[in-house]
Amino acid sequence: MAAFIWDVENGVRLQKIEGHFGHVTSAALSPNGEHIITSSFDGTTRVWDTRNGKEILKLQGHANVVNSVVWSHDGDCFVTAGQDRTARIWDAESDEEIQILQGHSREVLSTAWSPGDDYIITTSADQTARIWDAQTGEEVLQLLGHTGRVNSTDWSPDGKLVVTGSSDRTVRIWDAQSGEQLALLQGHSGPVQSVDWSSTGWQIVSAGEDRTARIWGAQTGDQVGQIAGHEGTIWSAAWSPDGTKILTASGDKIARIWPVGIEGLLKQAESLIQRDPPEFTPEERCVYLHECGED
Repeated sequence: MAAFIWDVENGVRLQKIEGHFGHVTSAALSPNGEHIITSSFDGTTRVWDTRNGKEILKLQGHANVVNSVVWSHDGDCFVTAGQDRTARIWDAESDEEIQILQGHSREVLSTAWSPGDDYIITTSADQTARIWDAQTGEEVLQLLGHTGRVNSTDWSPDGKLVVTGSSDRTVRIWDAQSGEQLALLQGHSGPVQSVDWSSTGWQIVSAGEDRTARIWGAQTGDQVGQIAGHEGTIWSAAWSPDGTKILTASGDKIARIWPVGIEGLLKQAESLIQRDPPEFTPEERCVYLHECGED
């Protein structure tokens, strides 16, 4: 029923946003940080002021549950994904519905804008991902190969590739121009619920019902790291803008921030050395890279 805004430096809750009459399924911060948008089981999408938590816009168009919402990179529009088998593009300054993307045969689960906001990718319970022209609303490509619901997707920073995560327990990398599957990433023991490409382009994080998040080399397809510690499904995993941390959100009602990459590991090591006596917390033991000797 509510969304929360947190200070990631100290874990302090800054704002509670409430007004939906059903569970909040997704939340996204605007590029300028002034607004937050939420989607819900109540069939609405709402825009809020991050400073005071007040509702600015209430958007209705989907026939039922809205599963996901994402801002465009320029902040002018956002796209929603719904249980009614459609994705919809909206003007961020009004309640105008700009485009309806129709073609999936089952509910649309997630969506993402290409880096230049020219294209949108959607994923669905119909086991496909589809790429659309954001200006015309025309479908330009289908990605076929998953054998389960396609739950999550993201673009590479250069816009040439996309990644998908599925209930078939796999993560797949695709050519965004041809639709060719380039890599099959296997390791999860349960459905994959979330994927996110790092801003550097070098790594991908995936997370799911096996309660782990896994880090993959985007060029090699090799698993290079793993995060464990949650006691429930990890529904969402996302990189920090600088690529040194990963945020995970779980069905255990806890969100956690994990240091990863060289800078993150050095900071972690520095903090451990300063302890008297040095010791690892359970969370710190759960973040590792294979290069550091863990297999």
